[in-house]
Amino acid sequence: MKWQSTHTWREQRAWNPVMIAVAVVCALVIAFVATKGEDMLAYAQGKRLLRELKAVENALWEYKDKTRYWPGDCNRDGVLNYQPENRVEAKVQLSPAVVPKNESCQSEFAEEDQNTTYSDLRIARLWVYGAPNNVAARHTAGGMIHVGSVEIASKKLNVIVAYNISTRLARMIDVQLDGSEDGDAGRIRRWDEKATGTPWLSADDGEPTALVFYFDQTP
Repeated sequence: MKWQSTHTWREQRAWNPVMIAVAVVCALVIAFVATKGEDMLAYAQGKRLLRELKAVENALWEYKDKTRYWPGDCNRDGVLNYQPENRVEAKVQLSPAVVPKNESCQSEFAEEDQNTTYSDLRIARLWVYGAPNNVAARHTAGGMIHVGSVEIASKKLNVIVAYNISTRLARMIDVQLDGSEDGDAGRIRRWDEKATGTPWLSADDGEPTALVFYFDQTP
């Protein structure tokens, strides 16, 4: 029995390097699977965010097709008067009111209100009527989507802005819609620094940013 015990101990010692190698391989496989899992989750989230941006765009165009002007374009000059801020996260908040009242073109000074476009869409039943603007405008990455316009070279352009998303998601959407991830050209651009766009950050894909979608005309 004593010899058996010693033999087992020596046998275990002999297998230790193999066991270590197996453990290392298993750890690498787990790390690989985890990385791929993260990539797949990021890809799925990017696809959802793109669908949300396109849903806002489709609602805007449907409203215009029916009324001949944009929701929130109270003076009907073809431009949304609210100007979203060039920031990573929107400072101006959307309304928590469940039923649109004085937030649409029916109210005075509404054309400069960030709520007007969404409220007009909700009144027309082209957006979620039972949810307030500050809920209906929230995107899958947790930030907000604002709709408005920006002036570039004395020309006003209508925009959809997705605030507080990761650079990784912004790049994915840029590639999906523009075919490249430049950040300062095409319909999708980086928004948090300036309206005309700047290159996406490359050092840290997790760095938050804001994205602009020129859905009507491109600068």
